[in-house]
Amino acid sequence: MKKILLIFFLMINISNLIKSESVEVNHFLICPSVNGESGYIYDPSGYILGNNMISMGIHSYYFKVNYGFMNIVEAGLRVNLADSSDILDILETTSLNLKLKIIEEEKYFINLSAGLEEIPIFFTQNKLNDEPFRPYIAASKKFYDMSLNVGYMAKRKIGLFADVSKVINDTILAIGEFDGEHYNAGVKISLNYNFNIEIFMQNIDQMNTIKELGEFLKNYFIFGITYIQ
Repeated sequence: MKKILLIFFLMINISNLIKSESVEVNHFLICPSVNGESGYIYDPSGYILGNNMISMGIHSYYFKVNYGFMNIVEAGLRVNLADSSDILDILETTSLNLKLKIIEEEKYFINLSAGLEEIPIFFTQNKLNDEPFRPYIAASKKFYDMSLNVGYMAKRKIGLFADVSKVINDTILAIGEFDGEHYNAGVKISLNYNFNIEIFMQNIDQMNTIKELGEFLKNYFIFGITYIQ
C-alpha cells in the first residue's frame, strides 16, 4: 500500500509541473475512458458529449472517437491497434459504444445515462456466443470541484462500480475508481481546453506482487492522450 500511495502522489506532483489550463470537473468526464465512452478510467460517467461535439483518445494502443447528437446521444468507435496491423484483424476487434442521457443534474440533481459498451462491428457466431456487448447505467453528481459516480455494468465480477474525483489546482483531475472487479487510480491533466494527458494505474489491489519496474509498466501503468472539441 505504501508503494501505491507513493506512486500516486508522485504522479500528482509531476502533473503539477506541467503547464496546463483550468477546466471544470465535468469537462474532464466527457473525454473518452479507456473503454471508449466518456468517463473516468474504465467506468462510464453520467455525462455525455454535447450536440456536434467530438472527442478522441488513445490509451495503450486503443484509439477511441466519440460524437454527440442533439445533447442526448453519444456514439463512438474503439479500435484495437495493438494486436495486428492487418486491416481485417483490426476491423474484427473494432467495437462501437452508445450512450443515452436520461436526466441531467441541472434539472433533476444528478446526471443519469445508460448505454452499451463494446458492440461488435461484425457479429460472428463466436461473438454472439460470447454475448459481446455490455449494457450499463451510470449516475454522476458534481459537487463544486468534485464528482461522484455510481452505476451498474453487466458481465463484470460484481457489476456495481463507483468513482470519486476532484480537481486539483484547477487543471488536474485526480480519480479513485472501483470498476466492479479492481481498484484503479490516476490523473487527467488539462494542457488546454482541448487536450488532456492522462496517467492511470490499474488493478492497484494486485500491485503488492510487483517485483520490478518493467512489470509495473506492462501490467499496471496506462498513459493516454485525449482531445475534445
